[in-house]
Formats: sequence, C-alpha cells, structure tokens
Amino acid sequence: MFINEKLFADAWGKHEDTYSKKTYSHFVEVVGDLPLSDINGALLKWAKPHYGCDNPTEGLTIAQKRKVSELRKSLSDDRVRQLFAVTKQETAKGIAPFKCWLPYLGAYTGARIAELAQLYVDDVKIVDGIPCIHFREGRPDQSLKSLSCARIIPIHSKLIELGFLKFVEQKYQTGKTRLFEEIPSGNPRGYGHKPSLWFTKVRNKMRWGDGESFHSLRHTVITKLKRNGVSVDLVAGLVGHSHGSVTFDRYGKEYRPKDLVAVLEQLTNEPSRKP
Repeated sequence: MFINEKLFADAWGKHEDTYSKKTYSHFVEVVGDLPLSDINGALLKWAKPHYGCDNPTEGLTIAQKRKVSELRKSLSDDRVRQLFAVTKQETAKGIAPFKCWLPYLGAYTGARIAELAQLYVDDVKIVDGIPCIHFREGRPDQSLKSLSCARIIPIHSKLIELGFLKFVEQKYQTGKTRLFEEIPSGNPRGYGHKPSLWFTKVRNKMRWGDGESFHSLRHTVITKLKRNGVSVDLVAGLVGHSHGSVTFDRYGKEYRPKDLVAVLEQLTNEPSRKP
C-alpha cells in the first residue's frame, strides 16, 4: 500500500518501485514479517496515520546545518574541462561510445545519467526545425523518475559541433535502435547502473572530492542558469523538475524547444576538440 500510494502520487518512477519492492522483500526475509508496531523508520512514519501505531523514531533527526543547495556540489569550469580532457583520453582508446558522450551530454543538457543511458536513436528528433532530445517512457525498458521528467529539449550547439548528430545518424544508418547499445539492458537498477560504476572510477582517477559526481553536472547546469537570472520555470522545464505550482504543474504545458534554445546556449564549457 505504501508503494502504491507513492506511485499513485507520481512520487516514484519504475526504478524506485522496483528497488523498493526488492528492498522490503529482503527486509522481510531478514527480520521476518513483523507487525508494524515492531518496525521503525520512514515506513512506520507513513503507517502511523493509516494503522494507528506509534513511531518510536518520530522527532529524531540528524542535525542539518547546510542548505539543500549545498548537499550536492556544482563543478567549477576547471573541473568540467578536466572531465572533458579525461573523456578525450579514454575516447582515443576506442572505448564504448557512452564513455565519450555521457559527460558532454550531462554538461550541456543537465539530464540525469539514467535518462541519457536509456536513450533510443529515435529519441533524437527534429522539432519545429530544431534538433532535440526527447526524454520519455517511450518503451517498456525506459523509465523516468516522475511524470515531470518527460520533456523535449534542444541539442546545444556545442554538442552539434562535437559531432553528436553525426554519431546519431551513424547509428540510424547502421540500423541500431538504442543510442548506447553497449550498456546492457535488464539490470534491475536500470540503464544508469553500468555508467554510474564507470563514472565512479573516473571521478576517483580525477581525485574529485565528496559531493562531486556525474549528478554534479546537472547541479552545475542549474546553478549557472540560476546565476544568469533564468526564471525558475524555464530551468524546471529544461531539467524536468516539477514547478512546485498547481497552476504550472496541473494546467501548464511543456515549454517548446524554441523557448529553451537561448536558455541552453548560456551554458559554455568550451571543450576544444571533437571526441
């Protein structure tokens, strides 16, 4: 019931649903199918108003002295250039294409690693004359964190300069369906699992600090646009966040790609050579 409520409220996507079911199943295997009165934590917090049982952890929190925006670090331009440099080194070895393109795509779209890893060739399309990426649940093996994550965003001119559209066209001409078919399907943690493991090794190689990860690229995009005075609504439309407004979330329509072109083009990291 807890899981169903989360899904009904669009608070979870397929990944969270699968992962939670697996987690709770393991929990029951370890401790047994206990009555709710013997369980504490988030599940019991939810269960209290539904079943009338006490929550012994209520009111107990870890002191949080940092702002939410500080929990994940954005990356400096030097850090991003360092990442691009390492990406070029690995690309020269003739490795899997996702290791080349995911860092660039993350830096110039603000998309999550799982969203990028699951793209199909036909998710790259022309909309109103603008090359775009469509993040969607278009196939059974594609999942998004929430409904607000579905979006169509323009492809940054730097990605085009680097040859991304040529890469996509090559996939199309050779009859490939997935953009990064070297990433295996069927992993219960989704397409993002293998790239995440790879990126952990890359960040360790670069000796990045705590809080600096692939997701930091997303945080960097949001931070740069925020500092440039871009409206919260436009940034939310670009990265697939809920607007937090009934008016926008329930009644508003998605931004058109042409509305987002000028926003995206504010992102500059200046990688110098084609991958």
